[in-house]
Amino acid sequence: MHTKNHPPTIADVARHAEVSIATVSRVLNGNVPVQPNKAERVRLAMDELRFVPRHAARVLASRKTLTLGLILSEIGGAFFPLLLKGIESEARAVGYELLIHSTQGQYSHQRKPLGEHNTDGLLVFTSSLELNELYRLQSINFPVVLMHQTPPDGLNIPVVTVENKDGAEMLVSHLIEKHARRRIVFLRGPEDHEDSQWRERGYREALKSHKIKFDPKLIGSKSQLMKQSEKCWQMELRSTQSLLVMMTQPRARSVRSRRRVASFLKMWLWSVSMMCPSPVSSPPR
Repeated sequence: MHTKNHPPTIADVARHAEVSIATVSRVLNGNVPVQPNKAERVRLAMDELRFVPRHAARVLASRKTLTLGLILSEIGGAFFPLLLKGIESEARAVGYELLIHSTQGQYSHQRKPLGEHNTDGLLVFTSSLELNELYRLQSINFPVVLMHQTPPDGLNIPVVTVENKDGAEMLVSHLIEKHARRRIVFLRGPEDHEDSQWRERGYREALKSHKIKFDPKLIGSKSQLMKQSEKCWQMELRSTQSLLVMMTQPRARSVRSRRRVASFLKMWLWSVSMMCPSPVSSPPR
């Protein structure tokens, strides 16, 4: 019999509902039909005793965790939150929870945070799981779905992806044909991502089909863009501080000083525009 120091067990529920332990187990697992009146008595007993099923015991009994694992490289940016929201929504709609592990670009060789020990299947984002682990999971017939990554040779693993090459080629062709653009910058993603490689291939083929010579100087990366943005913000911050100092000084009230401030502001806007994308692109006169 349970006490305050000992939470109720499945035996306590069976005794309270006047049924067998096997009947309580069937109600909990839901894998074998139970007479409606007995099932109702079991549920009432669990409510009255405040019985909480032990998840580990249920997993051992049913061999199911009702949990899906998602392994991905990162969870920041604009792309991943929407991806997570969609996956979690679909998983919950069919009665599954979602466990998420972010590798941060590093493989765990000693410990496997997600796998057959705590999930019923894995969703693996590109470059998030080492090949040896994919082969191992395939060898034990553990369900895996790859995202934005072609299966390794010899592995028949389902894949969810998009047509990156054709999409990039159509986009670049549109800029060339509809907007008469010929110097088109391409910002590539991580070099080890298949998506990045296929998009660049589409970019190059669009240039080739329109007889435009490929210029490696027009190829950039996310890291380069972030560094450039950081320079812009630092420059803007220093200039703004200087501007505020000039405007708060008493002599800034004179006409000459106001003209000086206006000239400084004009030069500041132009210098920022040279480093950052901006409608202001003409030098001061």
